[in-house]
Amino acid sequence: MTEPDLPEFTLPELPEVDDAAIRRAVRRGVLRAGLSAAAWLLLAVVLAVVATGTVTALSTRRFAEVVYDGAVAAHPEYEVSGMSCGGGLTSGTVRLDLRARGDIGGSPQTTGQIRRSFLGDVEVDLGDSAGTPVGRALTRGIPAKAATRALLAKVPDVVAASAVVHFTTPQTAAAVIDRYGQDAILFTPPPGSDALVGWPDAGDLARFTRWAGDLRSGDDELLATIGLPPAATLRDVARDPRIAAVIVDRATPAQLRTILDDPLVSGVTLADLNFDPTALPQ
Repeated sequence: MTEPDLPEFTLPELPEVDDAAIRRAVRRGVLRAGLSAAAWLLLAVVLAVVATGTVTALSTRRFAEVVYDGAVAAHPEYEVSGMSCGGGLTSGTVRLDLRARGDIGGSPQTTGQIRRSFLGDVEVDLGDSAGTPVGRALTRGIPAKAATRALLAKVPDVVAASAVVHFTTPQTAAAVIDRYGQDAILFTPPPGSDALVGWPDAGDLARFTRWAGDLRSGDDELLATIGLPPAATLRDVARDPRIAAVIVDRATPAQLRTILDDPLVSGVTLADLNFDPTALPQ
């Protein structure tokens, strides 16, 4: 058996390999891949910076919101006139402009600070709040009306006084404003709590209600550090605010005697007494 004849074929000539062109193509590919990787890396860095900045801003703002009005509510012995804040992702500092309330002679402005460390520890430095006129008055309790009348009888008319006026029963904001104007007030704590919570303006309880309504249980530790009860208790206070006392910043002895005659008043604790040059005869 004979083998069939196979057709003859010729292999095409292969082009010569251009090593330089191949190297150039490889370099272009590597360069494009590198540029693409660098672009994605740059985008990731930009997004990380934006995200970190956003989280930092939100964290600092939340801390400042809780702390500012929290300090106002926890320390009615101070007038808080301004705030500045700063910090990083997990730290922050709120600076408060403070002036002692009820200081008839006038007190210099001081700066208080509430700082949150990187580890989350909170440090409160508001000066000697217990040594302020209202701070001292709040620690003395409610004196008998007769004792306060006897003291006022010895005070000349050219003296002005500041005082904490305590009510026999909790009052509404409207009733307090009608009698005393828009002075600083102390709320009646809800049942089961003896927390001292104040506010600088009886006519602006809406701001207190908004602030308390935004609080969460996660704020409880921070609130306790400032000197306030838990968020749930503050929301209860804001739901139906009743006023236990009002802080009268400036009154004459005659005005205080009239206040003592009010059957709704259980007592008046004097905070400060000082000479009032405006009371001198002209």
